[in-house]
Amino acid sequence: MKNTNDYSILYNEILKDSLNYLETERTKAKTKILKLGFVFGIIIFFSFLGLGFLDKLDFDGSGDSTQKLMIYYFVFLVLCLIIPLIISNNIISKYRKEFKNLIINKMVSCVNSNLKYIDEKYEYELLFKDLLARSQLFEKIPNEMFCDDFVVGKINDIKLIFCETEANYSNYFTEEYYNIFKGIFFCSDFNKKFKGKVVLLPNKVGYLKESILKLEDIEFNKKFVVYGDDEITSRYILSMSLMEKITKFCKDTNKQLYISFVDSKVYIGIPYASNLFEVRIFNTILKEDYIIEFYKCIELVVSIVEELNLNCNIWETSVNI
Repeated sequence: MKNTNDYSILYNEILKDSLNYLETERTKAKTKILKLGFVFGIIIFFSFLGLGFLDKLDFDGSGDSTQKLMIYYFVFLVLCLIIPLIISNNIISKYRKEFKNLIINKMVSCVNSNLKYIDEKYEYELLFKDLLARSQLFEKIPNEMFCDDFVVGKINDIKLIFCETEANYSNYFTEEYYNIFKGIFFCSDFNKKFKGKVVLLPNKVGYLKESILKLEDIEFNKKFVVYGDDEITSRYILSMSLMEKITKFCKDTNKQLYISFVDSKVYIGIPYASNLFEVRIFNTILKEDYIIEFYKCIELVVSIVEELNLNCNIWETSVNI
């Protein structure tokens, strides 16, 4: 889908019924949360009013009973704050899961019927931690990762997998903590069989020790710093055609890319500052532009396979991902 009419058809003919249902569910969920907040707000309000009477309830004259009552009071107050937050979070999580299973799942199928949206997390989080390390795109290996919204499948026999990823690094001894990557992380077979690696980083980023390669494409050199452990392999992988396609993709989508080619696989990181595919319980979902942005994000990632010609006929290797 590349024009406005196609997106409107997607919204009005494929998604609208599910969106209307989910909007009703959203309103119910919002009402539950507001009622919950009101009830516990009243409880907390009257608890504060009763705070002034606690010092008068010294039954034995020693002050111990008052102190115990104060402890009980503060425990009760903390529970009154925590309980509604836990219940509200469960309500929101349940609604978001239903939204993704109904809407994001349909969007993925519309982009390509061979792709599947997966909501299971644990198994795939471990996989993506390994993939992120194998990509060699980032200086530190993350020891804290959050993954969500997994898409797996094949496009013209090319296996691919991607998800929304937030990878962080922390060192408890030095109290060092920072974000390594946040956005969509993509892994796929590559159409050329090779050993070794080529890493493409945005020109302002650089930390690898391998040789920096200057290639023939001037525009490409402006956008990326290229590292490779073998110049012949690097030039074999980065043909003029591929460099032009990568440059065009960055320009057309206005996205910064992190790309690596390692042992016949390609890894791509597309940074996003905000969380994707997360609906807000207090905002309506019946906004066409808002919903279509989700679709365009999925379409953008999948288009990498076609734009970079990953599915061309010279593909000759299978990758276990």
